[in-house]
Amino acid sequence: MTYLYETIPAHEGDEVKRCEIQQSKNDASLTKHPETGDPIRRAILGG
Repeated sequence: MTYLYETIPAHEGDEVKRCEIQQSKNDASLTKHPETGDPIRRAILGG
């Protein structure tokens, strides 16, 4: 599955960046971007 993640801003006003990451549905949510190491969270999108 492809999940949408977003960076967690370190400071108020920092830009939030979004990225798509391929994972199994059984994998736990990531807390750090696999390439940059930036803190991330899985984005929840409304339908």
